[in-house]
Amino acid sequence: MLGRAPVGGPYDAIGPLKRIKRLAVRELPDFLSSSEGSAYAILMDGIATQRIVDLATKRGVKYIIAARVGPVAKAPDDMSIMSFDEVKTA
Repeated sequence: MLGRAPVGGPYDAIGPLKRIKRLAVRELPDFLSSSEGSAYAILMDGIATQRIVDLATKRGVKYIIAARVGPVAKAPDDMSIMSFDEVKTA
C-alpha cells in the first residue's frame, strides 16, 4: 500500500450493492457520525475498530469487511465483521 491512503465506504442493500460514497478510511468515522440515512455494509482497506463498529451500529450496518479487524469488545448480534482473509476462506 505504498503511496496511497486506505479507502473505504458504505454500501446500501437495495438490489445489488451500490456504493454510497468512496472516501479515505480516516474520514469514515466523521462520515458515519454526521451523515443521514442507513448503510447495509462497509468495505474498507483499513482496520475495523470498536469506534467504527459503534458508529456503524447507529447507521444500521449489517456487514463490515476490512483489511484487518482490531480488538472489538462489543458488536450487535446481527452484524458480521470480517477481514479480507476471512472472506477469502469462507
